Amino acid sequence: MARLTLEEGGTHRAFKLNPGKITIGSAEACTLRLSSADVAEVHAELEITADATILTPRPGVAPPTILGRPVSGPTRVPGNGEFRIGGALFKVSDGTDLPAASTAAPRKSASRPAVTRARRTVKRGVPTWGIVLGLAVGGIMIYFVGRGWLGEAAEVVYNPNERLRVATENFNEGAIGRAELEIERIDLALAPELRPQVEALQAKIAGRSAAAEVAAWNVEGNKHFETQLKGFVSKYMLGDNVPRERARVFIKRCEDFRKRWPAHPELTWVNRYQTRYASIAKMHEAPTFTDVAYEIKTLTWAKPRDYRRSFEMLAQFEQGATGADYDACTELHDTLVTERDAYFTDRMQQAKWHWERKETGQSVATLVELVIGMGDAEMADQAAFEFVRLPGIEEWLKGYRSRKPEKFQLLIEHSSIRDFARECGLL
Repeated sequence: MARLTLEEGGTHRAFKLNPGKITIGSAEACTLRLSSADVAEVHAELEITADATILTPRPGVAPPTILGRPVSGPTRVPGNGEFRIGGALFKVSDGTDLPAASTAAPRKSASRPAVTRARRTVKRGVPTWGIVLGLAVGGIMIYFVGRGWLGEAAEVVYNPNERLRVATENFNEGAIGRAELEIERIDLALAPELRPQVEALQAKIAGRSAAAEVAAWNVEGNKHFETQLKGFVSKYMLGDNVPRERARVFIKRCEDFRKRWPAHPELTWVNRYQTRYASIAKMHEAPTFTDVAYEIKTLTWAKPRDYRRSFEMLAQFEQGATGADYDACTELHDTLVTERDAYFTDRMQQAKWHWERKETGQSVATLVELVIGMGDAEMADQAAFEFVRLPGIEEWLKGYRSRKPEKFQLLIEHSSIRDFARECGLL
């Protein structure tokens, strides 16, 4: 019986792995709930079948690592291998490394480090479960699977029609990651007559994956809705005399939400409340200094602070300001510069601190914030320099491109990150 061991925060948990799917994340609804700070609500799915254990990260999350290597798509976990999600370490055991004589024996085994080194040197394109040699015989591929430390070599007859059947079955059962892996194993050069069926199934998988990405994006929209809209109303817009500057900020947030999440189920609420406060906001009128100062306050009162937008907004208002308004703009500008300098120094140290504690997701997010949100070229250069040096950062960029395209576009405005993304094939 395969087993899964979880080590997190000094605690150890062990589970038997039965065929099926396990959700891993910080949400209460997940099968395995993690407490690490850089773990998403639903971070990944672990699918267990009779012949494989497949880890599928959700789009845009911090990439898990399998045997030290970041992964962003469905990936097979080797038998007796391990993977990390945030600060949690998972060890998969197929039972072959568990001697019955002593419970201390696994710690003394010399095979685990050797296995780890061997797995990390496997080239891309070669299945992680062994060395494959193929012989084409009448459309049937015979694979000799060298299992190495898992046992003697086994002979498996590989039939493209059977792979298509299994892929279709997995798709119908909702095991999208498994279906993708099965499709990838079909060599159409051996069975060209299957091409229409394979391409049709690939299109269905792509559609289902796209729908899943929309659903995942809407989950992120839930957080934004609760904090930036619903929370703002309950805290700052109570009573009958809501200040105009607050109503204007709320209206802008509603418009931004509708643009970013056009299919979100809470749009009815957004439309209703936007209509309620439109007469107070008077968005058709030019903003006053009070309006601008309050909006800048909302952009810089919590992390991550957006000094980039703050300085842009202040500069635009200052162009037409005179008298007391102009003097107020100058004073606010100087205050923001002082605050930003202190904030940048603190956040750079915070990014380093997170990295040293292996809180990779928080370290990356902090550097992203500093690249795109400071509104200062030298600060952006310093943060970008550290960003592109992070091991495995290309997987994080892939996640930002698919899950957070707006931030990805802002990131690649910086020349060094744009060049790095191009080298990684992301542009």
